[in-house]
Amino acid sequence: MASYESLKSALSGLDVEEIEVVYSNGETSIFNYGDEGPETLDNWLKGIDLSEVEEIEVELNGGAKVELQWDEEEGTAYIVSDDEDEEDEEDEEDEDEEVDGGDEDEEDGDEEDEEDEDEEEDEDEN
Repeated sequence: MASYESLKSALSGLDVEEIEVVYSNGETSIFNYGDEGPETLDNWLKGIDLSEVEEIEVELNGGAKVELQWDEEEGTAYIVSDDEDEEDEEDEEDEDEEVDGGDEDEEDGDEEDEEDEDEEEDEDEN
């Protein structure tokens, strides 16, 4: 029952449009708040087996999405903001640019080495 209360608490105050639960076996369960009422949401939340949940995504009115994470040790659910996800994506992009930039430098360095060798050979011939 604590998991139900924790989920309900994490969702309180959010302008929820839809909730999608993805289970570890690939099955999904979707609750559309516009089609159902609060009583139905309570029953739906009580039916979620958090030990089998892989992801809980909440779509808010207006189209924004947030993800709920479940902490089994604490027995609590909490919201992961989209800002953190965007920062992670930006960090990954920055890392990719650094790796790509490093490869270009190495290629340029190889070309310079070849040019130096060519100059040395020309000097040896003279």
